[in-house]
Amino acid sequence: MYFTWSNFALGLIGIAFGVWVTINAYHINHEIWYFSWAEKKLGSGMGTIAYRWVGVAFSIFSLLVMFGQINLTGSTTTPTSRGTNSTGVIPTVNNVQIAP
Repeated sequence: MYFTWSNFALGLIGIAFGVWVTINAYHINHEIWYFSWAEKKLGSGMGTIAYRWVGVAFSIFSLLVMFGQINLTGSTTTPTSRGTNSTGVIPTVNNVQIAP
């Protein structure tokens, strides 16, 4: 898990944008940018539905970012897991380093 406050903030912004795209899909498709590929390949009216799919997918992706499953900020901390050496000491036996 890569939880950082910057990932949390990016996730909130991304969720808000995804919800906005989902709600305003008709307006986006007909007045801002016509999704002609979806209209040609999937049929009439599918441009609006494709924008809704994009909005929902973006919201789900942003939710994963928000809770730290995906790291977008390049945090230098490593994820915590069971079995790691928390002391920072390299284990040795008779002055020979044990391979991790």
